[in-house]
Amino acid sequence: MKKCKYCGKELHEDANFCPYCMRKQINAEYVAAKSVHGLRFRWLILAGVVLIAAVFACVWILPKIYQKPDAQQSAKKEDSAIDYDAYVGTWFSKEISSADEFYENGGSAVQIFSIDDRIAEISLSTVQSAPANRAATTDKIYGEVDGNVIQFSFQNDGWMSSGEGTITLLNDTIYAEVIYTYKDPSALWYLDHANIFYLCDKETPSLFG
Repeated sequence: MKKCKYCGKELHEDANFCPYCMRKQINAEYVAAKSVHGLRFRWLILAGVVLIAAVFACVWILPKIYQKPDAQQSAKKEDSAIDYDAYVGTWFSKEISSADEFYENGGSAVQIFSIDDRIAEISLSTVQSAPANRAATTDKIYGEVDGNVIQFSFQNDGWMSSGEGTITLLNDTIYAEVIYTYKDPSALWYLDHANIFYLCDKETPSLFG
């Protein structure tokens, strides 16, 4: 218990007002000082938030808005420097040197019918060696071109299986990767028995018509 500092009556410890002498127990100057202190603390927090937001804007947002024109042009030049026409044709896996050998010994091939900086028309095939000569072959499919990478998907490899993949254009070679999203349980052959393809003589006739 505490006592009223004016009349001396006993008051509750948390009492701010004396019911006997009707006088407040809190010093007005103390209340004002405490209020000013709280206001300063809130202003400090607000200033800190504003400072953090300003730093974030300088580090992350402004560089994206004010990206240097030469950097943007360099990125465009990098894509435009790709000679897509050089990749049009038939590409065999490394161990294959001709279409006849492809069907006799088995292997993988990619036919690129057309390609620009947006769309590529392609087909993929993998053949089992003789005498079985099973073949998994997609129809002509369209892939999305992003720089030197073609992203594609297929619904049927000739065995009712489907998947997706990428073809990366690497100067005088290409690298193709196939990932199946569904393999038919009854299928006897798949494209991903081999998935690396190399440059073939451009005079070789198309394998896919």
